[in-house]
Amino acid sequence: MEMDRKIEEHFGFERRDDVDGVLATLTEDVEHDVVGWPAGPARGRPAARPFYEALFADLSESRVECLRRLYGDGFLIDESLWSGKARAGLSGSKDAGALWNSACCMSSNSAQAGRFGARTCGSILRRSSDSCRRTDMPGSGTKTRENQKRRMRKDLLQAASRLMKQGRKPDLEEIATEAAVSRATAYRHFPSIDALLLEASLDVATPDAGELFSTRASADPVTQLLRVDAALHDMILANEALLRMMLAHSLQRVARGESEGDVPLRQNRRTPLIEAALEPARAEFTPAALETLVHALALVIGTEAMVVCKDVLQLDDARVCKIKRSAIRALVDAARRSG
Repeated sequence: MEMDRKIEEHFGFERRDDVDGVLATLTEDVEHDVVGWPAGPARGRPAARPFYEALFADLSESRVECLRRLYGDGFLIDESLWSGKARAGLSGSKDAGALWNSACCMSSNSAQAGRFGARTCGSILRRSSDSCRRTDMPGSGTKTRENQKRRMRKDLLQAASRLMKQGRKPDLEEIATEAAVSRATAYRHFPSIDALLLEASLDVATPDAGELFSTRASADPVTQLLRVDAALHDMILANEALLRMMLAHSLQRVARGESEGDVPLRQNRRTPLIEAALEPARAEFTPAALETLVHALALVIGTEAMVVCKDVLQLDDARVCKIKRSAIRALVDAARRSG
């Protein structure tokens, strides 16, 4: 049945932490009622959004088990058991790391085919008797949400790459379907299909941390970081024109006021490589010094550093490499001393 498919689509978007996708399965005048939610019942998609944003930021490892479905003339009721693990305390609670269950009932008598209407969601959240050790950190809810958005953006890029490898030029809807996210979510991350395809081609060219360190891992952070810088330097030289176009896209979005504060303008490729390079030497630095070091290195390693060296300083390639090597060593030494 169409409503069965739509409910599965709804839960699929929930598993992906895709707020826009979830809201797209609801009618404009949806009545969204979650028992125990401090704000009470919500009416309309905009009013329902805060619940899902908070839910996806607070919970991980979510899964849905359908208990039963009841069908009637023009309506359907779904009773499901929704489970997840609290990251930083659900809705402000102190039960971080605990397991939560939700008895969820969804129904529809909407005239809009394929969307939930009227009383859409009634849930009762309760803490499981099986608890887990505390794994959260201060502010981890916000950071987790940011990481989710980066992962979703990465999923879109990987989906585009897979389709492009088939010899096709996919449209945004095809890529969203391949990535299992809503079309609205895809548009929030990329202003156009050209911008997405451009960055996807660069994503494929970026070196992988696993391959970079699989056979030549070193305990010396400088050695590891120089390897990252060399790999990215070669990639940047080989794709300079495309990288400049990508920079132009992101700058134009900001200039036109199209950027959203909670959606990354670009994929952060350098930081995972820097973090992987520093992992064997993590014990040499305090957490604060390590975080500062990662951020400082991101200013030295990457496309923007290339633009400054070539366009502003007008340095040749050999001089650029020498300066960056010196900067990397100096930053690592400073981080060690600060601990």
